Amino acid sequence: MTFQPIQRRKEPWLAAVLTFFLGGLGWFYLGWQYGLPASAIWVLLFRWTLDLGDFAALLLQVGLAVVAAKVCAAKNAKLEFQQQAKASQQRDLSQLRSALTESVARAPMSPVRKSLVFAGTLFFVDAFLLNQGIVSGLVVLIVFCCIPVALWPLVRKDVTRFRHRIVQIGIVLAGCFAVFGMNWLQNELADRKAVKLGTACLEFHAKNSHYPRRLDDLVPNVTSEIPTAKYTLMDSQFHYMVDGSGEPEIYYLVMPPFGRRFYHVEKGTWGYLD
Repeated sequence: MTFQPIQRRKEPWLAAVLTFFLGGLGWFYLGWQYGLPASAIWVLLFRWTLDLGDFAALLLQVGLAVVAAKVCAAKNAKLEFQQQAKASQQRDLSQLRSALTESVARAPMSPVRKSLVFAGTLFFVDAFLLNQGIVSGLVVLIVFCCIPVALWPLVRKDVTRFRHRIVQIGIVLAGCFAVFGMNWLQNELADRKAVKLGTACLEFHAKNSHYPRRLDDLVPNVTSEIPTAKYTLMDSQFHYMVDGSGEPEIYYLVMPPFGRRFYHVEKGTWGYLD
């Protein structure tokens, strides 16, 4: 009989509070298998509720918090049932001791695997789902605050634990900096694509003596297609407008849902809004 480390009980009130303030990201408290789908659903629904008004968005947060508390309570009930079943099966004390010894021997690697899962999830959520980098920035601050805690085992000459904690910190920081790098790269590529679209608008004006009313008017006579600004799940398209002076402007979102970066087609300059 193999022994599996007992999972920790989650607090429903804490799951509700985290979900209320962080939205779908608060579901990562229940586990990454809950956090990923909950975050995706929350992002899709939150933009829709914002269009309906702040009260609708607040109702969405409250609803997600209530559901998170219910799911947490159900997980606790299931966990208690599993623990009781295990307790009834593990009657042989010698087997339990050997299993505990095996579990302790393998325990140091478990936090490292958790760090890998966390870093990968953070990269997906913050680079391709939210495309902001704000969450990664907060994680970096928290990690730096935890460095003294990681150094404490070294003071107590527990080199093994110190190495594992340093590896965890390195994995998480690598995930955060990967998010920063990916966001920067996507914005750089979006700038280049916007300049090409601006050139296409100037060519359209030279042929037709007026600017296009929308970007789709450039297809297929000037360009074969309108490229995607960024490869993200939120606000990945270019937007087009004509200002009061009649000059067209192309913009995309640097940090959704704000941070609009404008390219002035005639002037060939950049500007920001929000």
